[in-house]
Amino acid sequence: MKTEDFMDLLNEVDDKFIQELYEETEFSKPAKKTSRTSIVWTRWAGIAAAFALIILGSVLLMKYKSAPTVIVPDSTQHLNDSMDSSVVYTDDGSPAVILDINPSIEIKIDEETEQVSQLIPLNKDAEELLTNVLMTTNNVSDCVDLLLTELSGESYITPTSNSILVTVVNGNEQQAQHLSDLMINGLQKSAKEEQMSLSIVTQYLPDPEQYGELAMQNEISVGKAALISSITENLNATDYDYTRLADMNIQALNQVADYVSASINRIGNVAGDINEQQLDVIGIASMEIEAALQLAQDISETYAQLVDANPSANDPVNYNRRITMEQNANSEWSLVIRDPSSGQSQAVFSFSGGSSSADRVPNIFEHAWHGFFDFWSSFLPF
Repeated sequence: MKTEDFMDLLNEVDDKFIQELYEETEFSKPAKKTSRTSIVWTRWAGIAAAFALIILGSVLLMKYKSAPTVIVPDSTQHLNDSMDSSVVYTDDGSPAVILDINPSIEIKIDEETEQVSQLIPLNKDAEELLTNVLMTTNNVSDCVDLLLTELSGESYITPTSNSILVTVVNGNEQQAQHLSDLMINGLQKSAKEEQMSLSIVTQYLPDPEQYGELAMQNEISVGKAALISSITENLNATDYDYTRLADMNIQALNQVADYVSASINRIGNVAGDINEQQLDVIGIASMEIEAALQLAQDISETYAQLVDANPSANDPVNYNRRITMEQNANSEWSLVIRDPSSGQSQAVFSFSGGSSSADRVPNIFEHAWHGFFDFWSSFLPF
């Protein structure tokens, strides 16, 4: 066939057939030869990616599994809704730390890893608190930080109520001291980050069952029962209303211990404390034991009333300020907020008490309110 004839026939071919032929020819070309080395590296890359996913998943799973378990003892189901109703503590023979604020929380710490393994609510408040806290770590410091944040958010820890009781149960003395230090360091670190001023009371109970009966009868933790025993034991008091003490929260008990100069281990000033000069004026040291204890409770309850009458005292700005109780020559009680950096202070609210010990016992807050003035409008900015 002549070239001219071939070209004429080609021109008569439909263009779509030429396009299909072109596409078929292009895709029919043999694939570029892949070297054996490339195949090996491709396979190893796939395996590495798979392992990376496995490792990442394992890390996330371990992180989830490493979070402490929250265990609710069966006995809490039978408690009433009173503020301090609780089980004593869960005794499995291992060392544990009990945090009392009002919520009472038992913290189990693994002896070998020093990581938090369990969190056990010992009363209703603690059960509700732990329900709201998402624990993603078993590190002691991190767990304490999460708890302290929640306690502050729920107003269990405030500028006017800054007390926490740390009780180590079981274990030898050296081990107990180490656990106590571990917990205190965690609390202080978190408090510093949150700019809080805490008053931490610490104690060690090698034989918690010693306080088991009192704790069970009054539906409080063994830590709280032991603190009450320390307050009254140092006073050698035998005739007092234990129920009234058991109904107090840790803030009030810390104050009572301070007012009667009970020998307890305390780190940081308790909000609402009274200086020694004021205590001498009140005359607690010269009173009969029962009267002194009664008065200390009354002063603590008066402080609570002063705080209730002036809720603005719990403004977060006051976390770094010293909050005390003072009584003037006219027997007026005042809630005083003092800035340690400038030394400036201002009375918040006054309450009239009796002028003699006899007038103040048994109950100073039965006296009429002296009246209150507009604190925040006249408060000097620090």
